[in-house]
Amino acid sequence: MAAVVSFNPYEGAGPIFTNGLDYIAANLPVPATLADLNDTVLAYYGTLTPPPGADALDIVKTVIPNSANQYINKQIGQNLNFDSQQLDLVYSINNGIKESSIESLANLFDLALEDVTTSCISDNSKISVYLALELATASVAYWNGIVTMPGNWASYISSNAAINYANIPNWVAASFVGAFSGFSQVQYVNIQNVDSIIVQSREWDFGLESPELWVLLPAKLFTNGHRDHP
Repeated sequence: MAAVVSFNPYEGAGPIFTNGLDYIAANLPVPATLADLNDTVLAYYGTLTPPPGADALDIVKTVIPNSANQYINKQIGQNLNFDSQQLDLVYSINNGIKESSIESLANLFDLALEDVTTSCISDNSKISVYLALELATASVAYWNGIVTMPGNWASYISSNAAINYANIPNWVAASFVGAFSGFSQVQYVNIQNVDSIIVQSREWDFGLESPELWVLLPAKLFTNGHRDHP
C-alpha cells in the first residue's frame, strides 16, 4: 500500500496560537477574571498584521463566554453541526490525546492527519479538524517548554513540574476541543460575511479562546478540573 501523503493546510495557525498564549501570559492581570481574559485576547488580535476587521472582532469578543459555557457544561459536541462521520473522527482523536503518553502525541497527530486526509468527508468539512490538529500539535511543544521554564505562566500552573507535565495531555486536549468551540460559533449560515470572517481571523484561529486558558486560571472562576470530552 502506498504511503499516505498528508499536509496540514493550516500550519500557519500554530505560531499565531502560541504567540497569543505568550501575549496572554504576559498581559493578563493577576488575579484574572473572564472579562480580563476576553480583553487580553482582543488586545492580542489587535497586534496582528493586518489586524482582523470589525466583523471578526465583534464575534471574537463573544467566543470566550460562549466557549466557557460550552466547555464547562460539556456542550461543545452537541453544538457542532457535524454529521456522524465528522463526530466519530473528532472523538477518536480527542480520546487518543487523553490516552497517549506525552512522548507519543507527535506520532498520534501524524496518524490523525492521515486519517483526516483519507476520511470520506468533504474538504470543507475537514477544515476545522485540520485546524484543531494544528493547534493541538503546537500546544504540545508549547506546554512542554512552559513546564521546563514557566516564565509568565508561573502564576497559573503548579510549582511542581511533575504535576504540570502530567497535565500536558489535558491542556492539549483542551486546545483541540477549543478550536471546535470557536468553529461552532461561526459555522452557521445566519452569520453574514463568514468568508471574510474566516480570512480576517486567520482561518478560524479562535483557538486562543481555548479552554486550556481558563483551566489554568483560578479554579473558582471557571471549573474545578478538566472535562473528559467535548
